[in-house]
Amino acid sequence: MEDIGYLTHQDNLFLSSDCLIRVSVTKPIGMIEQTIIEEYGPFLLRREIEIPLWLAFLLYENDVVKIIPPTWLSPENLSRIRAAETDNPGELIPLPDYFFEICEELFDEAPRCVDRLLECQGILAEIISLRSDKITQLLKGLSEALTRGSSSSLYTLPEAITSWELSKLRTLQFFYQGVQKIQSDPEKTVTDTKDEENEYSEYGYDEESSDGGHDSFDD
Repeated sequence: MEDIGYLTHQDNLFLSSDCLIRVSVTKPIGMIEQTIIEEYGPFLLRREIEIPLWLAFLLYENDVVKIIPPTWLSPENLSRIRAAETDNPGELIPLPDYFFEICEELFDEAPRCVDRLLECQGILAEIISLRSDKITQLLKGLSEALTRGSSSSLYTLPEAITSWELSKLRTLQFFYQGVQKIQSDPEKTVTDTKDEENEYSEYGYDEESSDGGHDSFDD
């Protein structure tokens, strides 16, 4: 697994802004030239094209395009993800790249472009809760194993944990970093870093979660 645990929530939002998303042109403006990097367009009336998320939001704010959410961002497809998470209690279901970041940004920046917004927000909150409970159990098992002195090489974080979850879960960050320390120093155990653990709430979210519980994107 790459060292995504060290990225902040804002880092992940920044990285997700380069993801391509489809838009429908509502005001023709021709080509957009971005010096050195790339050209985008032409933006012809009613044409659908793919552009980076950051540009989509900029043009949306200026009434040039309407953003078309990814196909997975609908009540029906989110419900399928929720069902898969429910049917696999010991496993995290792989999600599309920057799944949570794209949801968050679309809900915040272009809510009128998301059909049945409140329904999508509610289902997404349930997905977050289901996955958070699984991660909590993972952390408890990892903590107990490391405390018993088991080899940390036998315990790895599932690939399906997203960068959003790693940046949001303070305890997960702690244990991820703790495992790395133990792997680099076999004599070190999780109890050796007890003082570091004190700055983290037990199996909780960071200060960005206002209710101290599961994060959601509800208004």
